[in-house]
Amino acid sequence: MADHRITFAALCILTAPLVVSCSSDGKADPESPPAEPAGAYLLAGGVGVSDLERSFAFYRDVLGMALRYDLAVPGYANEKILYFPDSKASDVVLMNYIDGKEHNYAKNPVKLVFYVPDATAVIERVRAQGLQILLEPSPQAAFGNVTVGFARDPDGYVLELVEDKTLTVPYLGATGIGVSDLARSADFYTRVLHMEKASEVIQVPNVWDEIILRYPSGKGSSIVLLHYTDGTTRNYTNVPVKLVHRVPDAGASVGAVAAEGLEVLLQPLPFTANGTEALVAMAKDPDGYTLEMVTPQ
Repeated sequence: MADHRITFAALCILTAPLVVSCSSDGKADPESPPAEPAGAYLLAGGVGVSDLERSFAFYRDVLGMALRYDLAVPGYANEKILYFPDSKASDVVLMNYIDGKEHNYAKNPVKLVFYVPDATAVIERVRAQGLQILLEPSPQAAFGNVTVGFARDPDGYVLELVEDKTLTVPYLGATGIGVSDLARSADFYTRVLHMEKASEVIQVPNVWDEIILRYPSGKGSSIVLLHYTDGTTRNYTNVPVKLVHRVPDAGASVGAVAAEGLEVLLQPLPFTANGTEALVAMAKDPDGYTLEMVTPQ
């Protein structure tokens, strides 16, 4: 339950090739000039959903997210890119695949960590949707009595709701992915993608063990590696989830993944979305999670 909070506002997936400056409260400072990020960071966490419109309505009405833009990738997926207006938040990508393959969208071993002003209010909105509440918001002594609640979204993705009453709007703190081998995945993300450990192994007894990762740039939200210890069988392979990375050189990044003997889905190609051009490459991590490498041009 370490602090996953991010430092820059409105990080875009395949949108403007810049990051706005932030004031001390995390809101965009319109008088500050845009600055190119010094290094890589996580642009967005993407989750596969069974019903794109239903999931969009949930994240809009329950969490207060807004539509940045729609993106149709022929033969791959229809996507909705969501963000928190006027907040220091990374994007969430909702994806419905149209690649002709079968995808399991139900209760995948993935969580989205949101920092919210009032966890109880969010939980009540989830409850009103008839969705599962895993843990009522309550102070967690092991984490300085921070109030945390857990629920599920329409496809069963875990929502971790961390309360911070100083906030005026929520933000996405981290995307968590279930992995089959915690040490192997930590090695991959730190050695190959050059992320840093923001924690050693954190044990949530009879639930999961986790390691929090972030980029040295300090920008973007965190990635949490999860290995479940609740005794249930989990599918960690080829889950319909992607992690979108803003990198200085998409070719070099995907090449480093290929050097590990892992699958490359797409060599760098020019791609235009929302009026912005980028080089985009795609590969898979050790468990088959899609890695999308984006270098704005």
